[in-house]
Amino acid sequence: MVVVVAVLWWWWRCGGGGAVVVVVVAVRWWWWWWRCCGGGGGGGGGGGGGGGVVVAVLWWWWWRCCGGGGGGDNGFVNSGFEVGPAFLDNSSQGILLDDDTNEEAFKVVQQWTILGMVKYIDSKHYAVPRGRGAVMLVYSGNPSGILYNQKFLKHGKITLDFIMGDANDSCVGDFTVYLQVGNYMMWNFTMRSLGVGSRVSHSVTFKAEFSKTEAVPISFSSFNTTRTSDHQVLCGPVIDSTVIRFSCSKILHYEPVIFCFVLALMFLFIA
Repeated sequence: MVVVVAVLWWWWRCGGGGAVVVVVVAVRWWWWWWRCCGGGGGGGGGGGGGGGVVVAVLWWWWWRCCGGGGGGDNGFVNSGFEVGPAFLDNSSQGILLDDDTNEEAFKVVQQWTILGMVKYIDSKHYAVPRGRGAVMLVYSGNPSGILYNQKFLKHGKITLDFIMGDANDSCVGDFTVYLQVGNYMMWNFTMRSLGVGSRVSHSVTFKAEFSKTEAVPISFSSFNTTRTSDHQVLCGPVIDSTVIRFSCSKILHYEPVIFCFVLALMFLFIA
């Protein structure tokens, strides 16, 4: 019984509040089967079969909540900007992309929309936080950024991670990156760049309460000008390794009450 209670609590933390009836029915079926065919006088090995029904139901709900049903990493396509424009073999300057070429940029920086002007950089010539490609936000009088349109198919807790850094290009100054989700949620992140390839990982958590049919814009933007140490080249913060994931722990205000109710029903049926 201790094991059953522990498994049920874990399942509840995973967001199974919507399946209370399913669990109650499964437990009652297990109790009936055990009384008729298991410990109540049936075959010696049959007692564990009914418990398998409960385990199967809990596994199915976990899969719907946290696994193949829509949870897990990663909600972003091309999250590390590995799919980008081809570099010229003899070029070491990166590739500038602006919002005038968004139709084309949509193809070369897969799924991401360009805001203002950005520079696509590779690990051969720059310090890329992870993988082979990354995006540098270059402010040139207009905000610089990248945008992703994301649909949230269910409500709950969302975690968004990304890496912010400099490209080891002698870009010296204070970086500020604004992360915006939808129209009302915004965070800002700052770092002091010495242009030597430093990087910082960031994470935010928020509650998704969007319509399932709504495409929610998620953007990373910069509004301040920075230059290399010789003041010749515009530069800026590097964004890489973006991850968005749906947490299994849904935000349920009445979860302790309903959990106790389910436990009471379990003891009632099994007693």
